[in-house]
Amino acid sequence: KEGSPKAQIGDVAWLAGRWIGDFMGGKGEEVFAPPQGDTMIGMFRLVKEGKVVFSELIYIVEEEGTLVLKLKHFDRELKGWEEKDVVRTFPLVKLTATEAYFDSITYRRDGSDGMRFFVAVRQKNGEIQELEGRHRRAALN
Repeated sequence: KEGSPKAQIGDVAWLAGRWIGDFMGGKGEEVFAPPQGDTMIGMFRLVKEGKVVFSELIYIVEEEGTLVLKLKHFDRELKGWEEKDVVRTFPLVKLTATEAYFDSITYRRDGSDGMRFFVAVRQKNGEIQELEGRHRRAALN
C-alpha cells in the first residue's frame, strides 16, 4: 500500500446501495452493503438476454491506513475465474470526496443518485482498454 493515500472505509460509504445501468452490451447491477467494521462488501453482475454472464464478489477493506479493493470473478455456473486462493487486489491510488481511484478500477459519484465507474481491462492482444459504466441508484426490490 506504499504510495496509497490515507483513507478509512467511511470515505467510500457513499457507494452503499443498489446501482443499475447499461454496461458491456447488457444490464449491470452493483450492490454494496454499508460499511461494517473495516470492510464494505459488494456484488456486481452482468445480465445479457435475461441470463447472468458473470458476477464479482467485491471487498473494500482498510489495510495499513488506506483502502484496498479485492475481488473474485465467477461465471454463470458460479465457477471462479481466478484460481481457488487467488484474489485480485487493487490498492487505492487517489481519493476525493466524490471519487475513489483504485489501481484499474475507479468509482465516481455522478450527482446525488448516479455513479460512473471505469475499469481497465487487458485485452488478449495485451492492450489495455478502459470500460465505462453509468449506473443510477435503485430500490432494492
